[in-house]
Amino acid sequence: VYVPYALDYAFMLNSRWQRLTYSYAHYIFMHAMLSQTAHTISIFLTIILALWRYVSVCHPNLKNAVMKRTLLAILTSYVLAPLISLPYFFSLGISTEDIYIYSHNMTEIRNGNFSQLDVPTSGGEIGEGGEGGIMKFTKYYVHSSKFAQRHNAVFLWVYSVIIKLLPCIALTYFSLQLIRALYEAKKRKEKLTGSGNVSVKLMTKKKQADRTTRMLIAVLLLFLITEFPQGIMGLFSALLHHHFYTFCYQKLGKLHI
Repeated sequence: VYVPYALDYAFMLNSRWQRLTYSYAHYIFMHAMLSQTAHTISIFLTIILALWRYVSVCHPNLKNAVMKRTLLAILTSYVLAPLISLPYFFSLGISTEDIYIYSHNMTEIRNGNFSQLDVPTSGGEIGEGGEGGIMKFTKYYVHSSKFAQRHNAVFLWVYSVIIKLLPCIALTYFSLQLIRALYEAKKRKEKLTGSGNVSVKLMTKKKQADRTTRMLIAVLLLFLITEFPQGIMGLFSALLHHHFYTFCYQKLGKLHI
């Protein structure tokens, strides 16, 4: 979902005028909806993966019972994610604003496929851009909806607590438990190796399991690094209201541009 959006801004596939058209505003709107839904699904799937790995390592006797419900958990993620994201969907809308451009920019604007309206020039004529000519057109852009303006706290609480912080807490718990299990397994392996009663096949299997667990821990830690600050910022915005959201959250959100 994010690739076309990233390519557009990385290689300037659309001009700055084309990005203010009605069709492009709808593209950005749909991109925001789809990317948020896909991101939420990926969060839930990451939790399921961490839970399965936690059970597999720390409670192997429950592995078969958990695996039988894995498909149901995955399907539930795909159904639940759009429902949880509903406040985010309602928080965005397409706004309009009239812009007036002098005649020397008319060619560039027309190439942008805008909704256009010519107004009289200083000579009283309407049309092709003589000196003093002005073109009026309407730009379209994605902005906060009336729902967001009235119920912004609802969106921020759902976004920060349910979508960000609760998964981070769950993943932190699973990560710590996996690290503890990995450390205990390493100690047991050292004891077995020291006694000389372990086969090469068993040692290879244990090393493979350790590598898998380490890789998952790395993924989970990267997840926490990226998601936890967003959850904290969203929570502060819900608690401190408009000023923090406008002057801190949105400003920090533009650092990647």
